[in-house]
Amino acid sequence: MGFHDIVLDADIISLIFKICKLQYREIKHFFDRLKSILKWRLLISPEVENEIEDPFSLSLAERLMRNGALERFQSSNKQEFREIAQTYNDLRKTMGKGEASCYAIAKCKGYSVLSHDHEAYGSLPLGIKVKVKWFPFYEMIYLLNREGVISDIEAQGYLDDLGNLPNFTLPADIRETGFEGIKAMYDKKYGSKKPSPKKLAPVKKRMLRPINEDREPD
Repeated sequence: MGFHDIVLDADIISLIFKICKLQYREIKHFFDRLKSILKWRLLISPEVENEIEDPFSLSLAERLMRNGALERFQSSNKQEFREIAQTYNDLRKTMGKGEASCYAIAKCKGYSVLSHDHEAYGSLPLGIKVKVKWFPFYEMIYLLNREGVISDIEAQGYLDDLGNLPNFTLPADIRETGFEGIKAMYDKKYGSKKPSPKKLAPVKKRMLRPINEDREPD
């Protein structure tokens, strides 16, 4: 299976950094799981990189890029650059620089977007919305849980950490139902994952005793 190209918005990078307590080892491990388990190739645009204002967080992002867990997006040619720039300028009328760059790249390249900005996604023109696949934070956590990478308890822990952030408000329904509510919501989209069938123990072959031609019959 090939990799899925995913453009990250600054809000997702910030949330991942915070639930990993700004510890590089934990952050790198989280990004590695997205890459190895979900097969996501994670990209960052110059506009999103410029929105990471905290120097320490910026140093973490640069370290991820040096180690290959995150990649800087670059246009392949002038024509592609102009196409992305035109879409970006159109989207800037309704959203910020980072979000506009993510959706412009995704629309022109056939990529997906990982962003928790529901308002920006809602303001997309229908032509882009039907073409670009969008993953919010909750769906990312659901997919990791679905693949068995994180447990229900770990997923709920991430939600609890989000709820404790000073500038983040969990929706009332998620505060009430927790991760079980998220799982129920996305199970409708992806379908409940059936448990893997139990592997049967291999049947031992019965070793036949070789016939001794010199042995007298009973």
